[in-house]
Amino acid sequence: VVAADFVAETATGFAVARELLGSRVEYWTENVYNLDPKRHGKFDVILFLGVLYHLRKPLAALDAIRGVLNEGGRLFLATLLIDDFVLLPGGTTTTLAALNPALSSLALWQAYPGDSLNGDFTNCFAPNRRGLEVALEEAQFEVEEIRQLAMGGYVRARAIEEPRSALYQQLDARLENAPLDPSVPYFLDRDPGKLTLTGPRKRSD
Repeated sequence: VVAADFVAETATGFAVARELLGSRVEYWTENVYNLDPKRHGKFDVILFLGVLYHLRKPLAALDAIRGVLNEGGRLFLATLLIDDFVLLPGGTTTTLAALNPALSSLALWQAYPGDSLNGDFTNCFAPNRRGLEVALEEAQFEVEEIRQLAMGGYVRARAIEEPRSALYQQLDARLENAPLDPSVPYFLDRDPGKLTLTGPRKRSD
């Protein structure tokens, strides 16, 4: 069993709790974006509780977590959801359904600039239920169960292999860590003047 946080264990109370409980849990001072199967290994279960909405790059974090989870392994995730908690200008709140019933079927994320949510600068983005499902699917997870309780969403998801998502995960990492390679297939290979916005295409295979 391993615990990870981006601050030292002496600053979180973890070291005291481990000593009091006689725990053998290993602690890593590590950023979630840096998780790497070559350095950290792979796991069967990952708990990611109350972290997602504090992250500036939530999908990158889900990609990193998927990278250190065995295929078929389980992710247990808890996060703020906006289905019943949309923050309005001025600090009041409402629900997506009250704004427009159709919004719940769209994959949405709300941004919290500055300290607009609870005076906390670390609150960045929160999805609605559909937005969370889509983000997990894009990171090669199959949502097995999702529950909503007040402002929170609680998810159990299974790590799967999805070739198209894996391709874009690899492409994104390659573009982030290396100079642009013109030989990599990418939508910018097309003439930008001829690009149009369309819905999803039907796949012939």
